[in-house]
Amino acid sequence: MKQLGKERADWLTGLMADQDRTLMVSAWRETMAFDSRRRLAEIGCPTLVVAASKDQAVPMHHAPMLHDGIPGSQLVIIDGADHALIWTHSAEFVRVTDEFLGA
Repeated sequence: MKQLGKERADWLTGLMADQDRTLMVSAWRETMAFDSRRRLAEIGCPTLVVAASKDQAVPMHHAPMLHDGIPGSQLVIIDGADHALIWTHSAEFVRVTDEFLGA
């Protein structure tokens, strides 16, 4: 969590500490067991896949896998960003999202 900065890491740690431990473990197990790859081709709406080049929480190979599996999707990799890119690279995230939405 050091890439988040101390303030954000403390906030996230506090947020997680306030949750029911059994529920959090159950949610984590379900998340790890979930595999949507076989259903990606069923997505029929415009899809923007945004990835962070330095994300340590979600491996980089997931983004191209999603992009390749979703027909007509657009892939954008935000260089230098980590998993907290909506906070650390918010201007670039908003820009690519606006471009995708045609705003």
